[in-house]
Amino acid sequence: MTRRRGPGPGRELSVAGQVLALQVVVVLVLVAAAVGLAVVDARADTRENAENRAVAVAESLADSPPSRPPWSATTPTPPCSPGRRRCRRTPTSTS
Repeated sequence: MTRRRGPGPGRELSVAGQVLALQVVVVLVLVAAAVGLAVVDARADTRENAENRAVAVAESLADSPPSRPPWSATTPTPPCSPGRRRCRRTPTSTS
């Protein structure tokens, strides 16, 4: 009769096999935890980067000349330029 080696239905792992299995499980848990933390950190960095870009765009738009309130200008601007008055037309009936 030949002797079977390795785990099987009536054979338990040796102490060395149990230690090896425990080490594999510990390594897999640590790798999974590291990947999870890396994903969470990357998401936080991405969100912070998007917030910084949105604030930069908002500040840039707020500082642009067309969006400044008229009371902040050093010289008053005319309410309507002469060119715009020429382009303005009254509605005519097309009947």
